Amino acid sequence: MTMNRYGKFVIRNRLLRDPAGSGKIMQLMGRMIVVRAEQMWQRDGIEYTAISEHFDPIEEAAAVPNYVFEFTEEGIKCTRQPH
Repeated sequence: MTMNRYGKFVIRNRLLRDPAGSGKIMQLMGRMIVVRAEQMWQRDGIEYTAISEHFDPIEEAAAVPNYVFEFTEEGIKCTRQPH
């Protein structure tokens, strides 16, 4: 994996507290390197910046794009959000 695959995403607090959701979160987090995490009260969750094969490569010094993860029966779906 190249190390220029940065992305930002939020995991909502309610999902973190949900026993069913915590297993999915552990599966997701095991596939990335978290470089920053911050509790965002206005978004009711933790905002993560991470390196992962789920993210598109970006140029050096480019803004880190936002992503949304969905847990489906087929696995984890990652969608890049427009600016």
